[in-house]
This record gives sequence, C-alpha cells and structure tokens, in this order.
Amino acid sequence: NIMFYLGIYPVDNVFLPVDQMCDRAHMALNTVKGRYMTRFAYYDENMRELILEEQMILREMEFALGENQFCIYMQPIYSLKKKKAVSAEALVRWVHPANGIISPGRFIPVFERNGFIVQLDRFFWECACKFLHARIEKGEPVVPISVNVSRLNFYNVDFFEAVTGLLKKYKLEPWMLRLEITESAYTDNPHQLMMVVRELRLHGFPVLMDDFGSGYSSLNVLKDANVDYLKLDMKFMQIDAKNKGKGIQILKSIVDMAYRLGLVIIAEGVETKEQSEILKSMNCNYGQGFYFHRPMSVEAAEELIQTIPIENFRAAHEQVSRIRNVCEALPDSPEMWKLGDNIFRILLDHMLLLSRFN
Repeated sequence: NIMFYLGIYPVDNVFLPVDQMCDRAHMALNTVKGRYMTRFAYYDENMRELILEEQMILREMEFALGENQFCIYMQPIYSLKKKKAVSAEALVRWVHPANGIISPGRFIPVFERNGFIVQLDRFFWECACKFLHARIEKGEPVVPISVNVSRLNFYNVDFFEAVTGLLKKYKLEPWMLRLEITESAYTDNPHQLMMVVRELRLHGFPVLMDDFGSGYSSLNVLKDANVDYLKLDMKFMQIDAKNKGKGIQILKSIVDMAYRLGLVIIAEGVETKEQSEILKSMNCNYGQGFYFHRPMSVEAAEELIQTIPIENFRAAHEQVSRIRNVCEALPDSPEMWKLGDNIFRILLDHMLLLSRFN
C-alpha cells in the first residue's frame, strides 16, 4: 500500500525563485506527514512565520542562555484548607531584547526536539536553588519550589549527580526542591525512569507526576510509578453545564483514589471560585491557577512569601526534616499514613510557636 502526501504552493508570485517555491511546498508537506486523515496541505504565510520563528529560536538559544535572557517566574500553589500559598512552581520565561517575553509554549517544544532542553533545565534548576539559598542566608522563610524535569534528562548518566550536586553547592535540604515529571515521560522508557525516581525519593526528593490524566495510560502508569504528588491536568477543570455531572464524578473518583494510594493532589488550571469550591468539597489538598495567583516575578514571589512568620524559621525546618523521618517509619497502610500526615501537619503548623516556647 502506498500513501501519497502532498504539500502545495499555489504560485501567486511568478518572480519568486523556483527553489523558494519548492521550500514553501515542503513547509506545507511537513504539516501533514504522518497523519492518516489529512493527506495534503496548502502553504500559507502562517507556516512561514512559524518556520522563521523556529529558525530564530535555534539561532539564538545558546547566546540567550549565556546572556541570562532566560529567567524564572513563580506561580504559587495554594492550600485550599489553609487558604494561603504554601509552595510555588518555578516557570521559565525567555525575555528577548527585541521580541519581549517569549512563552514556553513557543520554545520548549523546539528545545525538546533538538536536546537543548537538558542545558536549559540545569540552568533553570540552579536559578531555583540560588533563590532558595539566598532566602536561607538572609534568614527569611523558605517554601518548597517545584521545578520541571524534561524526560531527556533521564537518558543522561549524570542526571542524579547534577541534582544532588546543586543541593550540596547551595546547602539545601531535599524537601526544598520538588521535581515535576510529566506523565508522558513514564511511557518512553519506564524502567529507566522508575529506577531514577526511586533513587531520588530515597534521597528525600519529593517527586510529582505532572499533567496526570493528559495521556491514554494514566492508571497503568500510576500503578507502577512511585510518586508523592499528582498534579491533575488542567483539562479536568474545564467543567461546563453540559458535562458538569460527569466531570465532577470523574474528578471526585481521582481524588478518592489518590487518598487511598497515599498521594497528595494538586489541581492545575483553577480559574474560578466555583472550581475552587468543588475541589474543596472533595477534600482536594491544593490548587494552582489564575484564580489564586498568576505566574509572577521572583521579586513579587518574595514579597508573597514574606507574609509567612520568620521567627526561628531555619531551626524549625531542621526539626521538620527530622520529624519527616519519623513519619516515614509508620506502618505502610492508608490509615496510618493519613494519621502520620495529620500529626506532621499539626507539628508543622505550630513548629514556630513550639520553638519559641523552647
């Protein structure tokens, strides 16, 4: 069986060199390669703009990294019970001197394809570690920061050493740096990934499965993946009048399942008060989205974190890390894990007060 795919450039400019006409037909062809339902496409100027943008990204990425054009923004993660921000996710932005802020959706896919994402990730992790270290040095409160880990990192033999090396360099505790791995990464090379995740968790790193529910094998992946947090894909929050009943039931089932598995749920894409109330009624732990906070600059994030009391904060966190070891020694049953988690949260909420009494 032979399948034909066609890229078509209607010649609207007879003075255009023939090689450029062919290039434009190839641009159109590349948009349908590998598809089953669509076998041909016509060239339009949008394709040219996308190609030119990708060429700019590839041409300038190394220079941009060296010139610190990439920076981190923070989006707080909100506790639905405490009604306040308790941690944050670090997000990368490209501040281009001529084109302004370039969103990750435009350059991350390109970096994933050419492998540059590995260099960007490591630069990005170091920025987050510097942020945490600076706060510790100034005696200011610290909240856990989540960073994204591209699946390409798991093919590098020095990945684990790179992450642990940053902790040593900046004198951080593992709980301060949470590692987010997309659900799709677990389907590429599951055995390799599981081994690395197991090693990370043994050394105290919290591991989050990002975009849970966006793939086709979510439950099968969850069965084998030992993670600490599930970040629900934002599509679960897109509940309208037509699908509200089904949507809420599916969401509730996932939250209940996570509780039985001893996992913490973070719902992404929370944009309305109604969505927040639905999650709260299901005893969902945390939410992240525009309803609570939009991504913000590091300076704005520092101001937000500053609202947390700072008395004896470093000493309190040292105590917390020791308490976690006791919590991890509890018998492995959902009831005992929930009890241990409640005890830990009570101690954490009152640790500053207890340390002041001491």
